[in-house]
Amino acid sequence: MNSSQLNLAPTGLGPTGPGLSRRALLAAAVAAFPVAAGLSGCTNVAEARSSLDRLPASDPGDQPRRGADGAARLAQGLWTGPENLVLSPLSIQLALSMVRNGAAGQTAAELDQLLGIDDLDAYNSEMNTLAQLIQSRAGTFGDEKEVRVELANAMWGQKDITWAEPFLDALAQYYGVGVNLVDFADNGGAVRAINSWTEDHTDGLIEEIVTPELVTQDTKMVLVNAMAIAASWRVPLVELPEPAPFTTGQGEQVETTMLTGTTTAWWSDEVCEATRIGCVGGDLALAVVRPRDSVAEVLDHWADGGLAEMLGGGWQKAQVRLELPAWEQEWHGSLIDLLAGLGVKTAFTNQADFSAMTSDESLLIGFVEHRAVLSVDRHGLSAAAATAIGMEPTSAEVPEITEELTLDRDFLHVLHDRTTGTVLFLGAVNDPR
Repeated sequence: MNSSQLNLAPTGLGPTGPGLSRRALLAAAVAAFPVAAGLSGCTNVAEARSSLDRLPASDPGDQPRRGADGAARLAQGLWTGPENLVLSPLSIQLALSMVRNGAAGQTAAELDQLLGIDDLDAYNSEMNTLAQLIQSRAGTFGDEKEVRVELANAMWGQKDITWAEPFLDALAQYYGVGVNLVDFADNGGAVRAINSWTEDHTDGLIEEIVTPELVTQDTKMVLVNAMAIAASWRVPLVELPEPAPFTTGQGEQVETTMLTGTTTAWWSDEVCEATRIGCVGGDLALAVVRPRDSVAEVLDHWADGGLAEMLGGGWQKAQVRLELPAWEQEWHGSLIDLLAGLGVKTAFTNQADFSAMTSDESLLIGFVEHRAVLSVDRHGLSAAAATAIGMEPTSAEVPEITEELTLDRDFLHVLHDRTTGTVLFLGAVNDPR
């Protein structure tokens, strides 16, 4: 895979456990990817939808490995220096994947390069399988501890546009959705509906993903992916009685609440040292990563295959004494400049070709908004993300190894599926306050 390929991967998860803060309490997980209810608070909303059912899961193929490379490239592109950063590569990929099914010509070729697509049907099948696999991680485990998963897609389209049948077939079979038909002339109502749906599917953690400045009377379609995760640690951490020093990426020393515990996995390579905290159920884990030099150096290495290597296996069994801060973080911004820098050039211009979506209008991508939040405390973690794309007209055993990992300076974290290595959330903590 060449360095210009993004190759994002799909995935979404979520859990909760007793004692979690409000941020860690998720609404009950959806069983599939519901969309027909579309506009929250509205009834009898017409929907353009294929009669085809969603396909069953098959084989996720190489999506997890390629997705790890893409996740690192996204983080690398958004990292501008010492700061807090969190994003959901899965949410971004699912939204872009739905858009890709409406693209043609050079625009399709650029999205294929970005997403690592050789065969669109095979790619859609792998995405469908991986998303369903991630959703299957939800459950209730010993002592009533839960892993909850919320992962949903939705689309809103202009009611007087005819949406292409193959496009609707792909949405139904691989992403479980249809197009809710609305009139964007009432853009205020559309904005409220989209934000209400997003808030409902992220347990209120993401209250706004679009604004009237983004969704205007010229908007013809908005595609949204929303996901939320909450999980208890398999073994709860302990909060230290006194605040401890933490050195930010700018070199400032601050006082913060620190947690401590013991883990049983160790990773070490030329750029970082890491361990991972297991969630109940055994499928999900949060890797916490201390750079040997800098966050930027680790992201460079990860974008060149290092993250996929770390998540793909090779962790040593070790008894690791871990100290890390409790933290909450949020990131929100546009991805257009990042995607353009990664090779998607025509999709945002009058040269865009989305003729596979509709022949009624010549469309381009007007906005790509992403918002992600993540919270870690002694009980567990909670995370949520949403990605919106707007279309507009053109104009076990006791180990012998003993290690220590103290995260008392800027560090990285990767919430991932242990079996597949799929990256769910990736971020950097510069200042845990």
